[in-house]
Amino acid sequence: MIRTLTITALALLALPLLQGCCCCCNGCPPSSSSSSDWGDDFGEMIAEEALEGLSGAEIDIDDEGGSISLETPEGNLNLSGGPGSTYPEGLPVDQYPGSSVEGGMDFSGGGDAMSTVALKTSDGIDDIASWYSSQLGGDVQRMDMTQDGQRMVTLTKPLEDGRTVMVAIGEEGGSRVITITAASGGAP
Repeated sequence: MIRTLTITALALLALPLLQGCCCCCNGCPPSSSSSSDWGDDFGEMIAEEALEGLSGAEIDIDDEGGSISLETPEGNLNLSGGPGSTYPEGLPVDQYPGSSVEGGMDFSGGGDAMSTVALKTSDGIDDIASWYSSQLGGDVQRMDMTQDGQRMVTLTKPLEDGRTVMVAIGEEGGSRVITITAASGGAP
């Protein structure tokens, strides 16, 4: 699993370097799309082939959708981020009203499963915590802490389906970042 996550990190680092690598080249093959589109596709193809060769995993990089998918015998990992990211279907709580999705991840394998998403909003921490407390229902464990002048509230609840959900709300600049994670098995 560590090898798969390392390869995922390499993919995330390699994609921006490979994007458009052919844009300045005079030898780009003729295409109905622009040379920039061809360079983007070529960069994705090189990254996918290189990472598939290293890992033996099936890898799909979709730069336009901002996503990377890995399928291995040990499990599957899907990462997404940036404009156009959507709220994952498998989370047991709704997206906070008016928030934007910054990115997310789904993992499954070896009896473990985890979904996580990062949201951003300008609403206050207490308003967000109150809204998610009502979403989660009773028996929510709440921790409120401040470190280095930054406040964070976490809400945690074990669910009847065996998953544990955690909502972490923190400050970033003038915004609030909400991270929601639902995990089962031994997933973090």
